[in-house]
Amino acid sequence: MSDFFMTVLDIVVFIISLGILIIIHELGHLTTAKIFKVYCYEFSIGMGNALYTHKPDPKKGQETAFSIRAFPIGGYVSMAGEDLEDAEGVDKSIVVPHERTIEGISRWKRVIIMFAGVFMNFVLAYILFFINYAAVPQTVAYYSSNEVFVVEDSKASLAGLNNYDAIESIQQDFYYRRADGQYNAQPDETTGLQEVTCYAYETDPENLLDYNKSISSLLSGNLYYVNSENKVDVVNYLPKTEGDKRVITLNYESQDSSDVKTATIETLGEKDGNDLVWGKIGIGTTYDIVHYSFGESFKLAWNQWLTGCSAIFVALAKMFTPTGFSQLGGIVAVFSVSSTAVSIGINAVLYLWGMISVNLAIFNLLPFPGLDGWQILVTIIEGIAFRIKKIKNKNKYNNLTPEEKKAIVAEDELKEAKNKMKYNKIKNIVSYVGLILLIVLAVVLVIKDIINL
Repeated sequence: MSDFFMTVLDIVVFIISLGILIIIHELGHLTTAKIFKVYCYEFSIGMGNALYTHKPDPKKGQETAFSIRAFPIGGYVSMAGEDLEDAEGVDKSIVVPHERTIEGISRWKRVIIMFAGVFMNFVLAYILFFINYAAVPQTVAYYSSNEVFVVEDSKASLAGLNNYDAIESIQQDFYYRRADGQYNAQPDETTGLQEVTCYAYETDPENLLDYNKSISSLLSGNLYYVNSENKVDVVNYLPKTEGDKRVITLNYESQDSSDVKTATIETLGEKDGNDLVWGKIGIGTTYDIVHYSFGESFKLAWNQWLTGCSAIFVALAKMFTPTGFSQLGGIVAVFSVSSTAVSIGINAVLYLWGMISVNLAIFNLLPFPGLDGWQILVTIIEGIAFRIKKIKNKNKYNNLTPEEKKAIVAEDELKEAKNKMKYNKIKNIVSYVGLILLIVLAVVLVIKDIINL
C-alpha cells in the first residue's frame, strides 16, 4: 500500500471518527432538548466560521439549523434562553416563549440535557469496545510466559531458536566503538557484564528470577541486576553510534527437548528516525488469535470501559505535574496515534476511539467553566439555593396580611430580577473565560505536538 494512499486513509479515518464522537455528543444534547420542548437555534459540528449551513424550513416544522464549522475541536447546540441573542446562527426574528427556553424548564430537565452528551459518549465507547471484541478476532499475547515467538529468517531464527522455546536466562553485553574502530566493554562493572533475566510487564519483582516471565528486555536493551539494597534495578543501555554492538546470550529449553541450549545473537546500533536503537533480533511474545462469543464480548467490553474510566482519572491527576503535562497531546497527537492504529488494524482503531470517547465524556464532566460538568454543577447549586430561599420566604410571609405580603413580594421580585441579571452576567463572563482558556489550551497543545514531531 503506497504512502499516499495510507496518508489519505489516515485522514479519512480520523475525520470520520472524530466527527462521530462530536455528533454523538451533541445529538445527546439536541435529542433531550427536543424531548423537553426546548427551542434549539443551531446544531453545529466544529467551532469558528461556518463552512456550511442548512437553514430550517418552518413550513416543514423545522426549527434548528445544521452547521459545519472550520475548527474540528468540538461542537455545540445553541438553545433559547442561553443569552445567545448576538450569537451567529440565531434568528433574531424568532420570538420563543419562556416555557420553551432552557431557563423556562425544570432544573432536573436542564441537568439531563447537559449530561446527555456525556452519557452518549459513554455509550459510544462501550459499543466500540463491544464491536471490537464481538466482530474482530483478537490477538492475545502471553506476556507472563517465558516462551517466545520467533520471526522467520530473523537473527534469533538463524541462531537456532524456534517458536515456543522457553527462555531460562538472558545475558546482555554492550560494546561501544572507539574512534579507532575497536570496542570498549561498558565500563560499569556493577551491571555491565553479568547474567540478567527478562522484564515482566505486569509484575514488580523483588529478585531476578521473577523476570523469567517475558522477553521484553530484548526489545529495549534493558539490563536488570540486583543492587546493593538487594532490589532489582535497571539500566537502559542505548547505542551511541551506529557501530555500537549488543551481544545477547540466551539459555533456553527447546520445545522438543528438555536440554538447556545456548544461542548467541549480535545486534548493532541503527537509526530509527532521529533515534538510535538496537537492531531487531526477531523475538516476541507468544500469542493466539481468539474469537470471543457475544456473551464474552459484553463482559470484556464492560471491563475495558471500566479500565478506560480509571485510566483517564489517573491521567487527570497527573496532568498538573511536569511529567503529566509532557504526556498531554492535542489534535495533532490524536491524529498521529490514530494513524498508528490504522496501520495496526481495525481492532486498534476501535479500541483507540473507544478510549477517546471515554476520555471526552469524563473530561466534559469536569467542573470547569465552558464544560458540561460546570453547567451541571451550577444548575445543581442554583436548585439548592432556590429551595433554601423558598423555605425562607415561606417563613417570612407567614404572619403578614395579604396586602403586606403583596407589597413585600413585589419588592422582593424586583430585587430578585436585578440580582438575577447581575448573576447571569457574571455566569456568562465566567463561562466565556473558561471557553477561551480551553481554546488557548488546545492551541498550546497543537504547538507542543508540532514541536514534538
